[in-house]
Amino acid sequence: MNREANERIKKILAILAVVIIVAMIGNLVSVMSYNHKDHSVEGRNDKRATYMDLSDRVDSTSSWLKRDFELNGEKVDLTGQTFDGTLYNNAAHSVSDWTMRININGDCYVNNAWCGTAEIHQFVGTGKEKVQTLDLRNYKLSDVELEYQYDGDLLIPLTKGDYIIYYPSEKDDEYPLGAHSQLTMGMIFYYYGDIDLSDYTVDFHYYKSYFEGAGFYAIVALIVLFIALLFAQLIADYTYRRAWKEMEIRKSGMSYLSVIYDVIYIVDLVNDELTPMHEDHDPARNVAVGEGAIAKLRELFRPDISDEYLQICDDFMDPDTLQERFVKDSIACEYMSRENGWCLIRLFAIDREPGDPVRRFIFTIQNINDEKIEMERIEADLAEDEPDRTEIYCEAAPYSIREVVDKALEDTKEAAAGSGVELSSDVSPGIPDKLIGDRGKMLMAVSCMLLDAVRQTDSGSIKLSVFGKASDGSEHLLVSVKDTGSGSGEAMPVSGLGINIASEILSVMGSELKMIREESSGSELYFEIDQEIA
Repeated sequence: MNREANERIKKILAILAVVIIVAMIGNLVSVMSYNHKDHSVEGRNDKRATYMDLSDRVDSTSSWLKRDFELNGEKVDLTGQTFDGTLYNNAAHSVSDWTMRININGDCYVNNAWCGTAEIHQFVGTGKEKVQTLDLRNYKLSDVELEYQYDGDLLIPLTKGDYIIYYPSEKDDEYPLGAHSQLTMGMIFYYYGDIDLSDYTVDFHYYKSYFEGAGFYAIVALIVLFIALLFAQLIADYTYRRAWKEMEIRKSGMSYLSVIYDVIYIVDLVNDELTPMHEDHDPARNVAVGEGAIAKLRELFRPDISDEYLQICDDFMDPDTLQERFVKDSIACEYMSRENGWCLIRLFAIDREPGDPVRRFIFTIQNINDEKIEMERIEADLAEDEPDRTEIYCEAAPYSIREVVDKALEDTKEAAAGSGVELSSDVSPGIPDKLIGDRGKMLMAVSCMLLDAVRQTDSGSIKLSVFGKASDGSEHLLVSVKDTGSGSGEAMPVSGLGINIASEILSVMGSELKMIREESSGSELYFEIDQEIA
């Protein structure tokens, strides 16, 4: 994911976050408003989703007579009656709380109510109104403040205009009342003649959960989308930051590269960007024409390339074939500069998993004119100093093979440093300190082998190894120079001025220079020789 796509996702996430917050606030306000809305239903109105049915119980034990009750100086029989109030809730949401007001339309006595409490208003409109809330199932007569009669049963007289407010009991499951369910409460009244309890009103509130309904599920869908996008953005951002952190680490090492290379660019093929890293970079070069980062690079440095090398450099920086050629960690190309002589273009792959195409690479240009001239001079000196084949002879004197190895590496160090190649050596510990042979010719042969390896190696390392095996007073040596430069995969003849010299010297010393080249694993020059032990 490139930077522009990453920024677009961040904007979408910001918009989604605002939408989710607004939707959540809207849903919160909507649900709170719904839950606080007052609902009221009068009488037995079964057309409403929630209603109360208050009526007398009709079984044989729910009605009885209280005989010889003294009413206004007369003995009468009072009727006792149980009334059931069934609250039906056929709505989609539960009833969170409710109360019922019963308006009294004639003389009667209230005796009991369950399971809640009754707020009794007595003598309403007479100036002697009394109000008390009682649990008629559990009380003390001394606590009753209303007018009442007691003959084993508590009888609280009520007349037309009085009323009772019934408060249900939560602990007895009279509320809340779930959706599509019902509950029953009860009361006992005494009366003489008839009683009318049809005038009642139920007030209640519905309860809707904040976690239900279309609004909530829309919010959930938005949150899931937000999380998915956020997760994708975090992964992309982490990848991007890790890449740029690695880039910054590489930048911190550019101070070392700038000692070797005259021009350094970081080329980002993903975002099509060029980042100059050299202190001497001319910012004006950034305005060069061309589509794509690679094309821009070609246009930046093409005017400095000699005509005979233009096609070679164009082919080397061809964006259509670069990926298939860029299979190693680095590739290089030499050219002749119009102003600075021999130069080397080297590309280093960065931010690439094995087997994946290059996403970013470091583009460098190194002036190798002095090194090129010096290497040619060394080869020429070697050729000039070497006598004719007929005059070559071997000396026999004590020498140290370890000293020869150190001297050969020291003589080649400058040329290797100019190519960015690392030199190392490995001498078997069992080889004697002193051998008898021709130190000068051994040093010249090994030095020529190292110089050829430097020329063959694009990047990586060169290792000089000496192995030994003692036998009958002599040491059989195997001297190897192995590099990590590109190999052709085919056996190639030993060639080149320095190699020819090394071959001639080894031939005089009774040995033969051999070469192994393997595809993608570099090449190895080696010879075997017997030296007496001093």
